[in-house]
Amino acid sequence: MLTHIPTRLIALLPTMVTALVLVAVLALVMALLTRWLRGVAPAGSARAAGHLAANIRAAVAAAGFLAVIAILARGAGGAARLGWPQISRWATGPGLRILFIFAGAYILLRITHYFVAYLEDVLTSGENGPGAAPDLRERYKRIETLGRLLRALAIIVILGMALLMALREANMDITPILTGAGVAGVAIGFGAQTVVKDLIAGIFLILENQIRVGDVITINGKTGLVETIRLRILVLRATDGTVYVFQNGSITEYANLTKDYSYAVLEVSVAYKEDVARVTHALQQIGEELQHDPAYASKILAPLEILGVESLSSASVSIKARMKTAPVEQWAVTRELRRRVKMRFEKDSIALV
Repeated sequence: MLTHIPTRLIALLPTMVTALVLVAVLALVMALLTRWLRGVAPAGSARAAGHLAANIRAAVAAAGFLAVIAILARGAGGAARLGWPQISRWATGPGLRILFIFAGAYILLRITHYFVAYLEDVLTSGENGPGAAPDLRERYKRIETLGRLLRALAIIVILGMALLMALREANMDITPILTGAGVAGVAIGFGAQTVVKDLIAGIFLILENQIRVGDVITINGKTGLVETIRLRILVLRATDGTVYVFQNGSITEYANLTKDYSYAVLEVSVAYKEDVARVTHALQQIGEELQHDPAYASKILAPLEILGVESLSSASVSIKARMKTAPVEQWAVTRELRRRVKMRFEKDSIALV
């Protein structure tokens, strides 16, 4: 029966058997390692232990894959038999260096993971201002998105470098890979300049936390409610329903109209003959009544503040006042103030101009 098998294949049989045995040993080691990690993990950290086991399995599998390739390549290169002395020399030489490479890559990944987790904690713990609670869940989502992006970038860079170093230790020529990666990087860099600019701007937009979902802002002359903030785009919806989509890299200036708190600003023009003190007293009473109204008490953060006479003309006197409100509530409070001013001034016979 064996006379019909090619001589080259028969010569490779010991090498193939050695590679299969190595694969089986690696599979057994990974299974035992996963079981041990789950057994020693503290209560409530099963998920973390699972991630740790998955990372270690990936590193061991990569090292084993390279070892199998090296064994098969050596067997195909002319060695009819591959004995344990050759395997031990490879294991204590390139094999050990490959193991150290992936172990170092794993340590770097864990350090990066903890650094990103610490950064997420710092960013989320800094949200304590008024109006922060309604937006806290959305802020968590944005920070988690940024964390996942940073982790994915770290995995690609660190594991890519580790893989190239391991391939070099396995006596494989990595020059074509480096050349191809360089050419591809240059091509992608030229073709995706705008995308990269948008992503970088989006990262800083999220980190600085100057704009949040639900804020009313003005961007490049357009005003609207922030509906979506992503790494590449920001979406506004205007009062008339128009949707504006801005690429983060194209935002040159923005003004947040509802950051932490707002002001309902009221300017009242009365006839020149009216007593300013009487008008001011009426405005203060209107502010107190509105502040104690159950329908508006939660929207108002401070009493009405009379700023004084804003302007004078031959026929009128303009008096300016403002009231501190919760974010986005200034327009509703301003409209109610105007309604009450009209009713009160009509009742007190104060002439509006």
